[in-house]
Amino acid sequence: TLIFIAFTIIYALMFPELKAQMMEMTRAEMEKQGKMSDDEIDNAVNILDKYYWALAIGGTLLLYVIIGAIGSLIGAAVTRKRPKTPFDQLSI
Repeated sequence: TLIFIAFTIIYALMFPELKAQMMEMTRAEMEKQGKMSDDEIDNAVNILDKYYWALAIGGTLLLYVIIGAIGSLIGAAVTRKRPKTPFDQLSI
């Protein structure tokens, strides 16, 4: 998770035009839907721009924590269980 958060930060800093493209696409999609006025669209895009880093890092964190939890559950379900007590391993 930490590696992908670092990758997200580095990638966003290396390609700042990605953020601008995302803002333009968001604006175009909101205008296409026609449910919001121009002022509301401007406000929504400004909020998205203001909280870009929090959303990018938080989204990456949440996504990979969920994927890791699902992977751990699958791994725990698939492995063979051989119960041994700690006292079986002692040799006196």
